[in-house]
Amino acid sequence: MAPHPRKLIRADMVSILKAAIPGDPVTYPTRAGQRVFDSADSPPHEDDPPSINVYMVGEDIDPEYRHQEGQRRRIMEVRVECYYSGGDGGEIVDEMAWQVENALRANPTINNKVEWCHLINTNVFFVESKKLALFAAVMTWQVIYYTHEYVDEGGRPTIVLLGFAPEIGPGHEPDYSEILNEPEVTP
Repeated sequence: MAPHPRKLIRADMVSILKAAIPGDPVTYPTRAGQRVFDSADSPPHEDDPPSINVYMVGEDIDPEYRHQEGQRRRIMEVRVECYYSGGDGGEIVDEMAWQVENALRANPTINNKVEWCHLINTNVFFVESKKLALFAAVMTWQVIYYTHEYVDEGGRPTIVLLGFAPEIGPGHEPDYSEILNEPEVTP
């Protein structure tokens, strides 16, 4: 059975956040490097380096698209949690949240799987015990995507992701034209 489209979307968000950037040395979009997980079940530990968890909180079907046949517009809430334990933790999780925001803003259609992905809010938390000072930046993202059910040749229902890649946003600035010219005044 094929995975639900939201699992594919989360997996792509994780791959964007932990994609290696070639160079000497190899770098990553965030301070967490390869420690980005598609799960809420990867809690940080005292000796762990920075890490990021990505998971779904909930999903609504747009009321305009709730009919049984045809495409459905889904609005998913995704949490991205950045963790760090140690000195300067508040600054580090704030930096990690900024890195996550930049990485996902550079690919707002999540590899052309969604209509749009945008940040709703960020909260920063601090928890302290005798052994651990844990900092977390919890980001809430809204991901809007479409699915359409159809029956393949084998007769089983299949979900298709419908996306589109607009030619706007980061990376498309050279395509823009200036529209700030003063209008001509005619008497």
